[in-house]
This record gives sequence, structure tokens and C-alpha cells, in this order.
Amino acid sequence: MTSGSRPLRIAVHLQPQHAGYGAVRRAAGEAENIGVDIVFNYDHFCPLSGDREGRNFGCWTTLGARAESTSRVEIGALVTCNGYSNPDLLANMARTVDHISGGRLVLGIGSLVAEGLRGVRLRRLPAACIHRPACCRASGP
Repeated sequence: MTSGSRPLRIAVHLQPQHAGYGAVRRAAGEAENIGVDIVFNYDHFCPLSGDREGRNFGCWTTLGARAESTSRVEIGALVTCNGYSNPDLLANMARTVDHISGGRLVLGIGSLVAEGLRGVRLRRLPAACIHRPACCRASGP
């Protein structure tokens, strides 16, 4: 390497969909064990491929678990949608995951993935929430 150059780093994007959590956790652990530098997931409400109603794990819950189950790899989402969470809540979730991981969180924030998807997903969210608090039942999430 020449002075000022950066070493090559390897990242993987593990989509937490269509599998049990044990498989999702093992995949991140195996990536860490073979020397991957960064393990990313995604911030989507439903699977990106296959059965759209299939199993899918939430971004920040999965990142918190990944922070606890790994020790070296950096972790993050490709990419957190700034319209999904209140900014204070997102900051708190990111700070918490960063503390749990010992400073390994890579925070990427963006906007919409594709034209029109945000409204469709958010309109379907109330029906997807089986156990909603009383304050959300009449007006939505």
C-alpha cells in the first residue's frame, strides 16, 4: 500500500427475509468468522423477493440482536429510510445499537426506495399491526 491509501474492505448485505432468525444470526456470525468487515441488513417492511407476505425481520431490532451476537464486524442498514421513524426515535435506536455494539454501527440514512412504495406500505401498516394500542386504532399508526 502506498501512503494515504486505504485497505480493501469487504461488506455483505444479508437480507433478513424468508428464513428463521437462527439462520439470519448464523449468516452474520459466519460472515464475521470468514473475515468480512461490515454486515448490512435492510430497512423494509416486507421481503424484497419471493413471497411479499413472507417472513421478514425489522431493521433496528435485527441490528440490536446483531450487535449482541457479533464482536468485530461493523453493522448497519442499507439504508434506513428517514420517513419510517420519528427522528428522535431513530437517533435513540442508532445510539442504543452503537453502544451495544461497542461503536461498530454504520449509520446510513436515505429517503424512498422506489416511487410510490412508501404510501402503499404505510397504508397497509394498520392492518398488519394486530396488537395496536388504543390510541392507534382509530387514526392508524
